[in-house]
Amino acid sequence: MEEQELCAIIDNCDLVLWDQCFLTIDTCLCRELYEIKQLEKLPSISYRLKKNLEHISWFLDEIIPRSNVYTTPEILDETSVFQRIIQDSFTYHQAQRGNLVSRQEKFRKRRDGRPSEEESGISKPERRKKIREAREELWRDANEGLNLLNELWNSLDSVITSSKVWSEKIIYIPRMNPHISENDYGLIEAAVSYGKKNPFSEVAIFTRDMHIGDILREYLVHIDRCCYGSGVTVYNFKLEDGNMDKLTLKVVTSSLV
Repeated sequence: MEEQELCAIIDNCDLVLWDQCFLTIDTCLCRELYEIKQLEKLPSISYRLKKNLEHISWFLDEIIPRSNVYTTPEILDETSVFQRIIQDSFTYHQAQRGNLVSRQEKFRKRRDGRPSEEESGISKPERRKKIREAREELWRDANEGLNLLNELWNSLDSVITSSKVWSEKIIYIPRMNPHISENDYGLIEAAVSYGKKNPFSEVAIFTRDMHIGDILREYLVHIDRCCYGSGVTVYNFKLEDGNMDKLTLKVVTSSLV
């Protein structure tokens, strides 16, 4: 995705609303953080943590400061939940690290009381070297994972404290699909409300949730076809072939309200 393209969209809109899933590039991250219970498995997602951190940092620097970029109170609450998941994972693995240090210290003390290699006649330097190197690698990778979780928490905290919130809604959309969340409906309500209150305006929603476009289409077809000349466009933020280095914005729905 060209950053200039995204910035041009923002420049051409009166209001831009972002969804929580637009804030990250990995929708499975939260679930996997819950599933990882062993410290040595934390490095397996370090790359993904880095990519999400880079994206959020860019979001903080380039998107949030723009005067027409907002989110809804409910989406900000979702972001707080995501932050708590990051915090819980960090706290859990940090405690695991402390327990591992304690166990290793106890083992060292027990070993100190054993006969030396010369006294026992047992010498396994290569094996000990490999064990030491493996342990050092585990510490290094685990510390990197913990540091990334901590940085991610801090970045999300900055998002929460610096985001502008759009809460004005003058319409209500009936919940016709029980599988779509209240927060998704709230985004469309905010966007359409702005469009109706400000005729001939342009509103964009940045998301990764296909339900957002479905709600807008449902609203226009079944609920209100009265046009105020305002455009509401839903952009779906997605990965190209699952590649975290290739991000695109695709127009899902673009309609007059």
